[in-house]
Amino acid sequence: MIGGIGVVLFWRGIWDLSGLYIGHWTALILSLVIMLLTGTFVSFFIGEQIILSGLKQEKRLDEKTETEIQKEEIELYHIDKDLESIKRQLAAIKKTIDAADL
Repeated sequence: MIGGIGVVLFWRGIWDLSGLYIGHWTALILSLVIMLLTGTFVSFFIGEQIILSGLKQEKRLDEKTETEIQKEEIELYHIDKDLESIKRQLAAIKKTIDAADL
């Protein structure tokens, strides 16, 4: 709820500044402080990755253990090797098809 108030105050400050109202810097500054303290500023303006990872029930990198990170690295390595194998197989198939067309 506090983060929501910060977002509303921020946009109100922007709205007022765009209308050239003087003296509304307080709302803008207060909203920035509130959003920075609650982490809302980063998640709101940087992207929805935090929200998406929360919906997928994924852990953030700073929440993962070293073992989990190493396990993911090994999985990515195997995926990379599988992709390389598939590329080689596709190249061989293409070469065979091209040779058959001649």
